[in-house]
Formats: sequence, C-alpha cells, structure tokens
Amino acid sequence: QIKQLQIQFQNGDKDFASLVNDQNTSRGISNVEFPAFPKALRFAAASDPIEEDFGLYWTCVWEDNIECVVQISNRKSAGVTYYPDAVQGTESYTGRVGLQIDVTLTQKDDFGSWEYRLLRLSCSETTRMVHHLHFKAWPSQPAEFLEFTKDVGRIKSQCIDPSTKMLVHSGEGVGSNGSLILFAVLADKIENGLVPDALAILSDL
Repeated sequence: QIKQLQIQFQNGDKDFASLVNDQNTSRGISNVEFPAFPKALRFAAASDPIEEDFGLYWTCVWEDNIECVVQISNRKSAGVTYYPDAVQGTESYTGRVGLQIDVTLTQKDDFGSWEYRLLRLSCSETTRMVHHLHFKAWPSQPAEFLEFTKDVGRIKSQCIDPSTKMLVHSGEGVGSNGSLILFAVLADKIENGLVPDALAILSDL
C-alpha cells in the first residue's frame, strides 16, 4: 500500500538574507523533507547565489554539512562562478562572522549536458569534500535531464552520510528545482517497491 507522501516546507534558518544584519531581501533557502520514506529525502532549495553572497552561500553549505550540490543553470554565460575554474585552483570566501572557507577544485569531468566537480572545503583546520553536479542544458534537453537525475541519485548515495540534505539551486526559476525534486521522489518510491503517482506528488509540491 502506498503511503501518503508528506511534504513540509519551512523557511531555512540559515538563508542568505538573515545572515546579513542590515539586509532584508527575499533570497533564501527553503528546506523540503519527505518523512514518509524509510530514508528521508531532504533538500535545500534555493536560487543561484549572486556574487556578493558567495561567502554566505559557502557558510550555509559548511554549517549544514551538505555533501552534494546540484546546480541547474548556466552561470558561465554570465561569466560568474562561485567555485574555482582550474583543477587544483583555490578560492577563499568570507562568510558569516568572518568565517573563511577555502574551496579547492580537485576534479572536473564534462559529460556534455552536465559537469561533475569534486570540491575540497577547508575551514578552521577541518576539511570536507563536496560533490558538485552542474546541469547546463535546462530546459532544452529533457531526456538528458532524466538521465542526469539518475546520476544525481548515484552520486548522492556515495556521500559519507547519504541522509544529509542535498542543496539544489537554479537561476532558471522554481520549475527546474521542482523537477529534480519530483524525479528524485518518483525514483525513491520505485526503488522501495511502490507505484508512484506523479500527478499527486506534483500537486503536493
């Protein structure tokens, strides 16, 4: 019997705006959880960070112990990235209350419609690895996006703690973030032997 999918939306307590005392904008992160599943699907959904927020962006990743980031947009078209471009290159970002996070690109692979990066984050003598998946072909290649969703699930399962939140962000509107979350929910239901009702899940989203 299919359990009813429960979805909870709540405002993130570490959104970009609240991290800056004198700033009051609508940019932020929302948490999405699916507690009905044996393994909770946990997402942090956001818009692409703007350049002035890069340090706060990495603060959110660091403090929430996020191991997997999915980007659905083409920031390079604007000539702006929040990570180093060159392999073994390092960029330093200053976040909340002067927190400094060094981001090093250790690996990069191009699969045509999407790119994979392995990033090393260093802060206060502590080091963590973050998987970064960047889908560049939204919305022109829907079939490629479906395959990309499978790759996201495969890489997420390789995280040290697969139950940690996945950060999904986009500059293309809520449709791209929502599509990835929808497909992830459908895949999870199928893997657990359930028959998914895509329209019902979409309605709940």
